[in-house]
Amino acid sequence: MELLSSARCAGLAAAALSAILIAAATPALAESASAGRTLFGDVEDRALSYVFQIDGERVGIAEGRILRTDPRTWRVEARYAIAVELLGVDVYQLELEATETYRGARLVALRTRGAENGTDLAMSGEAAEDGFRYRHNGEPGLAAADIVPSTQLWRRDLLRRTRVLHAIEGEPFDRAAEALGDRTFETEDGPETLSGYHIETPYETAELWFDAEGLLQRATLDRMGVTLEIRRTDAEGPAERAR
Repeated sequence: MELLSSARCAGLAAAALSAILIAAATPALAESASAGRTLFGDVEDRALSYVFQIDGERVGIAEGRILRTDPRTWRVEARYAIAVELLGVDVYQLELEATETYRGARLVALRTRGAENGTDLAMSGEAAEDGFRYRHNGEPGLAAADIVPSTQLWRRDLLRRTRVLHAIEGEPFDRAAEALGDRTFETEDGPETLSGYHIETPYETAELWFDAEGLLQRATLDRMGVTLEIRRTDAEGPAERAR
C-alpha cells in the first residue's frame, strides 16, 4: 500500500466506517405481510458476504443472514469487522454485530453491540406507538416509525426509505437516493448487468449496484477524498434456519 498522509489516513478510517452507514437504509413500504415479503420473502434463509477494500487492499468484511421466523417476521443478523493500518500501526478498528427484527416491513426491534477503537458500543430499540424508541450507550432516543438502521449492506428495496438510524453514533439522519439505470461490468465470470443508485447523506456519497434479485453486488463510496470499494464475495449460501 502507498505511504499515506495522516489526513488521508483519517479519511480511510472514516470511509471504512461510512460503508456501513451508506448502503444501509431504505424505503418506506406499507406495514403489511405482503410488503414484508417484498423486503425479505424472496431471499429468506440466505447468507451473504462482502469485502471492503481501499487502494486494492482489504480492510474489512461484512456478513449478513436473512432468517424468516414466522409468516410475518424476519430477522436480519449482520457482522462487520474493519481494521485500517498505516505503516503497520492500527489507525482504525471496528467490530459490530447487529440483529434487526422486522414485522411486515416495519423495524420492530434492534440490538447492536461492538467496539470502535476500543470504545464499547451498544444500542437497543423497539417499535412504539409514537415511533421507534431506542437507547444508545444508555442514552434514550426517539426515531420515526419507518426508520431503518444503518447496518444493512444488501437490499435494494430498502433504498426508498429516507430516514436512517446511525448504528454507531445513535442519531437519525436523512438520505437521498437517485436511480442511475443499468450498467454492465466486466467480471472474472463474464459481463454482469446491474442496476445502480447514487446515494447522498450528510457524511458522504456513494454508488450502489444491485443484481436482478435486488441484492447488493458492488459499491463505491467517497468520503474525505478517499474511495472505498465494496464487493460481494462468493461466500453465499443458505442461512441456518431460526429455531
